[in-house]
Amino acid sequence: MTSSKKLGSCLDVEITVTAKKLHRFTQRLEKKYQEMLTLNEAMSTHMTMVSSTEYLYTVTDEWGNYTVCMLEKKCVCGRFQIDELPCPHVWAVLKSKFLIPEDYCSNYYKPNSIVMTYDVPVYPLPDRNEWNIPAHVAEEVVLPPKWKRPPGRPKKKRDKPFSELLQPKN
Repeated sequence: MTSSKKLGSCLDVEITVTAKKLHRFTQRLEKKYQEMLTLNEAMSTHMTMVSSTEYLYTVTDEWGNYTVCMLEKKCVCGRFQIDELPCPHVWAVLKSKFLIPEDYCSNYYKPNSIVMTYDVPVYPLPDRNEWNIPAHVAEEVVLPPKWKRPPGRPKKKRDKPFSELLQPKN
């Protein structure tokens, strides 16, 4: 292999790596949250939507009616406000109005925000013997919480949040 071919193959590899890094930062959402959006979209396929006003919609599925306010980014199910990701009811509205779902997601789910989380330097603490603790803090006594374990046998399984129940099992 000649030196020009070696150089060409090295450049190809570097261009490919750079393109992959660039794709990561131009991507609209991180992979995990994009998968959650896709799951919510799949759940919205059998829902019907009726427009009440320009921003207020009623979405019907097999379990009932849900009111969605696009202006305030609210849904009666509560998932849109808590997760700040479009729930299936909001997805039904977005699809019917041909709106981009990523525009209704929190900026915290976007790659730039996640990278900026690690942008702030974290400095290690000095040795414990070198700490300067003010006297009023050193004198303060911290007591354990006033909590008693409830009577009866402890639960064997924890209560899962709704978002975990919707996740497909791997």
